[in-house]
Amino acid sequence: MSLREITALKVNGQEISLGKILNQARIHNSFPLLDERIELELLNQAAMELSLEVTDEELQAAVNQLRLSLGLYSAADTIAWLERIGIELDDLEEMMIPKIIRRKIRENVSKDKVDKYFNENILSFEEALLSQLVTAEEGEIQELKYQIKEEGADFNSMAREYSIDETTRLAGGFMGTVTRSVLDPETEAGVFGASAGDIVGPFKTDSGYRLIKIENFKKPALTDDIIESIKDILYRQWLVNQRRKASVEVTLWSQL
Repeated sequence: MSLREITALKVNGQEISLGKILNQARIHNSFPLLDERIELELLNQAAMELSLEVTDEELQAAVNQLRLSLGLYSAADTIAWLERIGIELDDLEEMMIPKIIRRKIRENVSKDKVDKYFNENILSFEEALLSQLVTAEEGEIQELKYQIKEEGADFNSMAREYSIDETTRLAGGFMGTVTRSVLDPETEAGVFGASAGDIVGPFKTDSGYRLIKIENFKKPALTDDIIESIKDILYRQWLVNQRRKASVEVTLWSQL
Protein backbone atom coordinates (compact mmCIF):
# COMPACT_ATOMS: atom_id res chain seq x y z
CA MET A 1 0.00 0.00 0.00
CA SER A 2 1.39 3.38 -1.01
CA LEU A 3 1.39 6.44 1.21
CA ARG A 4 -1.23 7.99 -1.06
CA GLU A 5 -3.56 5.10 -0.21
CA ILE A 6 -3.21 5.54 3.56
CA THR A 7 -5.82 7.90 4.99
CA ALA A 8 -4.21 10.02 7.70
CA LEU A 9 -7.10 12.43 8.37
CA LYS A 10 -10.80 12.83 7.82
CA VAL A 11 -12.20 16.37 7.98
CA ASN A 12 -15.99 16.49 7.73
CA GLY A 13 -15.79 13.21 5.90
CA GLN A 14 -13.12 14.39 3.45
CA GLU A 15 -10.18 11.95 3.45
CA ILE A 16 -6.63 13.28 3.39
CA SER A 17 -3.83 10.86 2.56
CA LEU A 18 -0.60 10.50 4.49
CA GLY A 19 1.31 11.09 1.26
CA LYS A 20 -0.35 14.49 0.77
CA ILE A 21 0.51 15.57 4.32
CA LEU A 22 4.13 14.47 3.94
CA ASN A 23 4.46 16.22 0.59
CA GLN A 24 3.20 19.44 2.15
CA ALA A 25 5.69 19.05 4.97
CA ARG A 26 8.51 18.55 2.46
CA ILE A 27 7.51 21.60 0.42
CA HIS A 28 7.43 23.82 3.52
CA ASN A 29 10.45 22.09 5.04
CA SER A 30 8.50 21.82 8.27
CA PHE A 31 7.58 18.61 10.03
CA PRO A 32 7.42 19.15 13.82
CA LEU A 33 7.25 15.42 14.50
CA LEU A 34 10.58 14.87 12.74
CA ASP A 35 12.13 17.83 14.56
CA GLU A 36 10.95 16.38 17.87
CA ARG A 37 12.38 12.98 17.00
CA ILE A 38 15.72 14.52 15.97
CA GLU A 39 15.90 16.35 19.30
CA LEU A 40 15.06 13.14 21.15
CA GLU A 41 17.82 11.23 19.36
CA LEU A 42 20.34 13.97 20.12
CA LEU A 43 19.28 13.78 23.78
CA ASN A 44 19.65 9.99 23.80
CA GLN A 45 23.13 10.19 22.30
CA ALA A 46 24.18 12.89 24.76
CA ALA A 47 22.78 10.88 27.67
CA MET A 48 24.91 7.91 26.62
CA GLU A 49 28.02 10.07 26.39
CA LEU A 50 27.34 11.55 29.83
CA SER A 51 26.35 8.16 31.31
CA LEU A 52 22.94 9.52 32.34
CA GLU A 53 20.32 6.90 33.17
CA VAL A 54 16.65 7.01 34.15
CA THR A 55 15.97 5.15 37.38
CA ASP A 56 12.76 3.30 38.17
CA GLU A 57 12.10 5.77 40.97
CA GLU A 58 12.43 8.76 38.61
CA LEU A 59 10.15 7.10 36.08
CA GLN A 60 7.49 6.32 38.68
CA ALA A 61 7.65 9.87 40.04
CA ALA A 62 7.18 11.32 36.54
CA VAL A 63 4.19 9.06 35.85
CA ASN A 64 2.64 9.98 39.20
CA GLN A 65 3.13 13.67 38.53
CA LEU A 66 1.40 13.34 35.16
CA ARG A 67 -1.49 11.40 36.69
CA LEU A 68 -2.05 14.05 39.35
CA SER A 69 -1.89 16.85 36.78
CA LEU A 70 -4.66 15.08 34.84
CA GLY A 71 -6.76 14.50 37.95
CA LEU A 72 -6.24 10.73 37.86
CA TYR A 73 -6.17 9.99 41.58
CA SER A 74 -6.80 6.25 41.50
CA ALA A 75 -5.60 3.23 39.56
CA ALA A 76 -9.09 2.79 38.10
CA ASP A 77 -9.10 6.39 36.83
CA THR A 78 -5.69 5.87 35.25
CA ILE A 79 -6.69 2.62 33.54
CA ALA A 80 -9.86 4.22 32.18
CA TRP A 81 -7.87 7.17 30.83
CA LEU A 82 -5.32 4.88 29.16
CA GLU A 83 -8.10 2.89 27.51
CA ARG A 84 -9.79 6.08 26.34
CA ILE A 85 -6.71 7.36 24.52
CA GLY A 86 -5.68 3.89 23.36
CA ILE A 87 -2.28 3.32 24.99
CA GLU A 88 -0.80 0.95 27.56
CA LEU A 89 0.94 1.83 30.81
CA ASP A 90 4.25 0.80 29.24
CA ASP A 91 3.63 3.34 26.47
CA LEU A 92 3.02 6.04 29.07
CA GLU A 93 6.23 5.21 30.88
CA GLU A 94 8.14 5.29 27.59
CA MET A 95 6.73 8.75 26.93
CA MET A 96 8.10 9.96 30.27
CA ILE A 97 11.69 8.86 29.62
CA PRO A 98 12.54 11.71 27.16
CA LYS A 99 11.16 14.28 29.62
CA ILE A 100 13.42 12.95 32.37
CA ILE A 101 16.45 12.79 30.08
CA ARG A 102 15.77 16.34 28.87
CA ARG A 103 15.63 17.56 32.48
CA LYS A 104 18.88 15.78 33.37
CA ILE A 105 20.73 17.19 30.36
CA ARG A 106 19.31 20.65 31.05
CA GLU A 107 20.79 20.46 34.54
CA ASN A 108 24.07 19.09 33.21
CA VAL A 109 24.66 21.72 30.51
CA SER A 110 23.75 24.59 32.85
CA LYS A 111 25.81 23.37 35.82
CA ASP A 112 28.10 26.10 37.18
CA LYS A 113 27.09 28.43 34.32
CA VAL A 114 24.01 30.20 35.68
CA ASP A 115 25.82 32.86 37.72
CA LYS A 116 28.17 33.66 34.85
CA TYR A 117 25.29 34.04 32.36
CA PHE A 118 23.37 36.22 34.81
CA ASN A 119 26.30 38.56 35.42
CA GLU A 120 27.15 38.82 31.72
CA ASN A 121 23.53 39.56 30.75
CA ILE A 122 22.36 41.41 33.85
CA LEU A 123 20.75 44.26 31.89
CA SER A 124 18.31 41.83 30.26
CA PHE A 125 17.00 40.92 33.71
CA GLU A 126 16.18 44.48 34.75
CA GLU A 127 12.56 44.93 35.78
CA ALA A 128 10.27 47.91 36.23
CA LEU A 129 6.93 48.41 37.95
CA LEU A 130 4.78 50.13 35.33
CA SER A 131 1.35 51.64 34.83
CA GLN A 132 -0.16 52.50 31.46
CA LEU A 133 -2.83 54.69 29.93
CA VAL A 134 -4.05 53.58 26.50
CA THR A 135 -6.26 55.51 24.07
CA ALA A 136 -7.36 54.85 20.51
CA GLU A 137 -6.47 58.30 19.18
CA GLU A 138 -3.09 60.05 19.21
CA GLY A 139 -4.66 63.45 19.77
CA GLU A 140 -6.41 62.24 22.91
CA ILE A 141 -3.27 60.71 24.39
CA GLN A 142 -1.34 63.92 23.75
CA GLU A 143 -4.03 65.94 25.52
CA LEU A 144 -4.01 63.59 28.51
CA LYS A 145 -0.22 63.73 28.62
CA TYR A 146 -0.39 67.52 28.75
CA GLN A 147 -2.89 67.41 31.60
CA ILE A 148 -0.73 65.00 33.57
CA LYS A 149 2.65 66.64 33.00
CA GLU A 150 1.71 70.31 32.80
CA GLU A 151 -1.45 70.58 34.89
CA GLY A 152 -0.61 67.98 37.55
CA ALA A 153 -3.44 65.53 36.84
CA ASP A 154 -2.97 62.17 38.55
CA PHE A 155 -1.81 59.53 36.07
CA ASN A 156 -3.52 56.58 37.74
CA SER A 157 -6.83 58.43 38.10
CA MET A 158 -6.69 59.43 34.43
CA ALA A 159 -5.92 55.83 33.44
CA ARG A 160 -8.90 54.63 35.47
CA GLU A 161 -11.16 57.10 33.68
CA TYR A 162 -9.85 57.19 30.12
CA SER A 163 -7.80 54.07 29.35
CA ILE A 164 -9.31 51.61 26.88
CA ASP A 165 -7.16 48.72 28.15
CA GLU A 166 -9.65 46.78 30.26
CA THR A 167 -7.03 44.49 31.80
CA THR A 168 -5.36 47.41 33.61
CA ARG A 169 -7.92 50.26 33.65
CA LEU A 170 -9.68 49.38 36.91
CA ALA A 171 -6.30 49.14 38.66
CA GLY A 172 -5.41 52.66 37.59
CA GLY A 173 -3.38 51.32 34.68
CA PHE A 174 -1.09 49.24 36.89
CA MET A 175 0.70 46.59 34.80
CA GLY A 176 2.86 45.05 37.52
CA THR A 177 6.47 43.99 37.08
CA VAL A 178 7.70 44.07 33.48
CA THR A 179 11.06 42.88 32.14
CA ARG A 180 12.95 44.36 29.22
CA SER A 181 12.28 41.29 27.07
CA VAL A 182 8.50 41.84 26.87
CA LEU A 183 8.80 45.42 25.60
CA ASP A 184 9.38 46.48 22.01
CA PRO A 185 12.73 48.26 21.45
CA GLU A 186 11.29 51.79 21.41
CA THR A 187 9.31 51.30 24.62
CA GLU A 188 12.21 49.49 26.29
CA ALA A 189 14.54 52.40 25.54
CA GLY A 190 11.98 54.90 26.81
CA VAL A 191 11.25 53.04 30.04
CA PHE A 192 14.73 51.96 31.04
CA GLY A 193 16.24 55.27 30.00
CA ALA A 194 13.94 57.14 32.40
CA SER A 195 13.73 57.51 36.18
CA ALA A 196 11.20 56.30 38.72
CA GLY A 197 8.13 58.55 38.63
CA ASP A 198 8.66 59.63 35.00
CA ILE A 199 5.92 59.53 32.36
CA VAL A 200 7.17 58.32 28.98
CA GLY A 201 5.53 58.03 25.58
CA PRO A 202 3.17 58.02 23.89
CA PHE A 203 4.10 54.81 22.12
CA LYS A 204 2.19 53.40 19.15
CA THR A 205 0.64 49.98 19.85
CA ASP A 206 -1.67 47.59 18.02
CA SER A 207 -4.63 48.95 20.02
CA GLY A 208 -3.73 52.65 19.84
CA TYR A 209 -1.36 54.85 21.80
CA ARG A 210 -0.10 54.54 25.36
CA LEU A 211 1.64 56.52 28.02
CA ILE A 212 3.69 54.66 30.59
CA LYS A 213 4.40 55.71 34.15
CA ILE A 214 7.48 54.22 35.80
CA GLU A 215 6.34 53.44 39.32
CA ASN A 216 9.72 52.03 40.32
CA PHE A 217 12.63 49.91 39.21
CA LYS A 218 13.65 46.55 40.63
CA LYS A 219 17.33 45.71 40.86
CA PRO A 220 18.09 42.40 39.09
CA ALA A 221 18.36 39.51 41.52
CA LEU A 222 19.08 35.86 40.88
CA THR A 223 15.71 34.52 41.99
CA ASP A 224 14.55 30.92 41.57
CA ASP A 225 12.44 31.91 38.56
CA ILE A 226 15.38 33.61 36.86
CA ILE A 227 17.63 30.64 37.60
CA GLU A 228 15.14 28.36 35.84
CA SER A 229 14.80 30.73 32.89
CA ILE A 230 18.60 30.86 32.50
CA LYS A 231 18.76 27.06 32.58
CA ASP A 232 16.18 27.02 29.77
CA ILE A 233 18.27 29.49 27.75
CA LEU A 234 21.48 27.50 28.24
CA TYR A 235 19.71 24.27 27.30
CA ARG A 236 18.30 25.79 24.11
CA GLN A 237 21.74 27.13 23.20
CA TRP A 238 23.21 23.68 23.75
CA LEU A 239 20.50 22.05 21.65
CA VAL A 240 20.97 24.51 18.77
CA ASN A 241 24.70 23.77 18.85
CA GLN A 242 24.10 20.00 18.88
CA ARG A 243 21.70 20.29 15.96
CA ARG A 244 24.20 22.42 14.05
CA LYS A 245 26.94 19.81 14.50
CA ALA A 246 24.71 16.80 13.80
CA SER A 247 24.52 15.05 10.46
CA VAL A 248 20.78 14.74 9.73
CA GLU A 249 19.40 13.11 6.59
CA VAL A 250 15.64 12.91 6.17
CA THR A 251 15.41 9.72 4.12
CA LEU A 252 11.60 9.81 4.32
CA TRP A 253 11.36 12.29 1.46
CA SER A 254 12.95 9.85 -0.97
CA GLN A 255 10.12 7.38 -0.25
CA LEU A 256 7.38 9.72 -1.49
